[in-house]
Parts: sequence; C-alpha cells; structure tokens
Amino acid sequence: LIAYMSYIVFLHYAGDQDNRVVYSVVGVAGLIGCYIGFKATRLIIIVCTALFGSFSVVTGIDLCTDQQLSVDNVQNDHLNDLGWGLVALFGALTLIGAYFQHKSEHHPDALKKRNSTTQPLSSRTREPGYNAF
Repeated sequence: LIAYMSYIVFLHYAGDQDNRVVYSVVGVAGLIGCYIGFKATRLIIIVCTALFGSFSVVTGIDLCTDQQLSVDNVQNDHLNDLGWGLVALFGALTLIGAYFQHKSEHHPDALKKRNSTTQPLSSRTREPGYNAF
C-alpha cells in the first residue's frame, strides 16, 4: 500500500513524462513491496489463515441456516439479527485466531530460540561414537 501510494504521488508530480519514468517507478515500488512482503511474511500468513478460517466457519454456519450472507442481502442492507451476528462472529473469530497464532511459538524464530536454549549446538551435530573407558 505504501509503495502504491508513493507510485501515485510520484506520477502526479512527474506529469506526462517518458515511459522510462513510469517503468522505473513501477520497478522501485515493486522492489519495496517485495521487501515489505519478505519482512512481514509471518504476519501475512497469520492474517490470511485467520481470515480464511473464520470465513470458513461463518460460511458453514450460514449455509446450515437461512443463508443470510448472500450478495443481495448484503448489498441492499437486508440483514436480520442472524446476519449481523454472523458478521460480528466473523470479526471476532478473525481477531481471536490472529491473536492465538501470534502468541503461539510455531514459527521459525521461536523454533530456533527453543532449540538453541535446550541443547547446545555441538551436541546436536556430533555423531554418535565409541567412548573408550
């Protein structure tokens, strides 16, 4: 989002320039977006899995009931109490799922930290051998 906004602002001030300006700005914005994505991979995965998990649960509940979350009902604001409850449940499940995933230690940084504190590196990499008495 930051890279896209900088792209729009730069093109606004650049005016009608050569295509080289457009391609260079798109390239730099793409590199900035890639770097942000690389550094925020864990956060992106947490958000995506929390959203998809809560969407699956809410859609399953909606399909078992009277299907309040249809496109027509949402666009025309014809949601009853069940529909609004499902929307609230979606938000709550997303936040709860993201929180518990963030607090869990199932990511590479936590695994490195846990492995390095429980057992020294030399004893993990040493092959078993014969000890003379």
